[in-house]
Amino acid sequence: MNVGRNQIRNWLSGGGAIGYPLTFAWGSGTTAAAVTDTILEKEIGSGTNAGSIARQTFSLIQTANQEVTYEAIIPTTQGSGTSISEVGIFTTSGTSTGSLYTRTTFNAVTKTSNEEWTAIYIFKLS
Repeated sequence: MNVGRNQIRNWLSGGGAIGYPLTFAWGSGTTAAAVTDTILEKEIGSGTNAGSIARQTFSLIQTANQEVTYEAIIPTTQGSGTSISEVGIFTTSGTSTGSLYTRTTFNAVTKTSNEEWTAIYIFKLS
């Protein structure tokens, strides 16, 4: 996550091109997030099996009042039977690539095939 922080620092100081947040990635890792994280602990990734979840490009980006809100949807066709316990925001759609802006863990939840999940993440500048 330091990588994402450094990119923001570089942008604020005019330090060249930076990657911007683009996708949510999902995982099954349980180790607490640390500022030194550069990837998810166990990214679920994309594939052809029913339990895979591709990185989801943001379906909505809103800005207001020193906040940026990102939203992405996991469709019913992905992640069936998958236990999810971590999420991160990356600068690319490729599994295990890009800069990690943020990562969080939570109690595992299993997604079923009749559920569509919406993830919302708010960056607040304060």
